Amino acid sequence: MPLSTASLWFRKSVLNVLSCQCSPVYVVTGHRHDEVLKAICDLPVEVVRNEDYASGMAASLRVGVARAQKDRPDGIMIALADMPAKTDLHLNLLIDAFRKNGGSHVVRAVANGCRISFRISRVTLARAF
Repeated sequence: MPLSTASLWFRKSVLNVLSCQCSPVYVVTGHRHDEVLKAICDLPVEVVRNEDYASGMAASLRVGVARAQKDRPDGIMIALADMPAKTDLHLNLLIDAFRKNGGSHVVRAVANGCRISFRISRVTLARAF
C-alpha cells in the first residue's frame, strides 16, 4: 500500500534531519505511530513511542529529551516533522550558531514569525528537566 501524503511529508522531514550535522536522530511517535513507522522503517533512526501523546506536544518533548539525555549530548536539537521545507542547510546554520555560543544557550530559528527548530544546551536541559 502506498504511503499517505502525511507520511511522505514526515519522511522528508526525517531525511532532512539525517542530512545535517546532527547524530544520533530520535523520532518520537504517538498518534499514527504505525503509519509513521512504516514511512521511516528503513532510515537509521531510533523510534521512541510516546504512549501519552493525547496529552499534548509537551509529553512528546519529555519522552524525546529523556531518551536523548541518556547519551549525554552537548545539546539536543528539536525539529518538528511538519516542516519538510526546512533543509539540512537551515538545521546546520542552527547547529553552527549553537556551537559559536559555546553550546551554553538555547538557539531558536524563526522564519516569517514561525518557529522552525531549536537546540538546547546540556546545562539548560538539566535545569528544565
